[in-house]
Amino acid sequence: MTIPTNDPNPMPEKPQNPPRGPSGVTPPRRQLPEKQIGGDHYEQMPIMPFQIIDAFGLDFYGGNALKYLLRAGRKPGTDRVEELKKARHYLDEMIDRAEQDT
Repeated sequence: MTIPTNDPNPMPEKPQNPPRGPSGVTPPRRQLPEKQIGGDHYEQMPIMPFQIIDAFGLDFYGGNALKYLLRAGRKPGTDRVEELKKARHYLDEMIDRAEQDT
């Protein structure tokens, strides 16, 4: 069932597997580095944040919000709540920019 919305970019009813980019083409899977630069907190994830960012064509703010959301509670030495606040910071910026565009 589709719920009517005024959102110009509604989320798909079912997530696509694998994720597809804005053109509808599945982006090529990048060769992952043997060692994650800056730590191994992303190695435990089934898909790297940059793969989602690329597949959905997220901008800087959306990409950072996603990155902090996905790593919250997973990156050693960081506070989960602080990581979530960082994600919210980028979401707030996205909302502010979207409101200015209307």
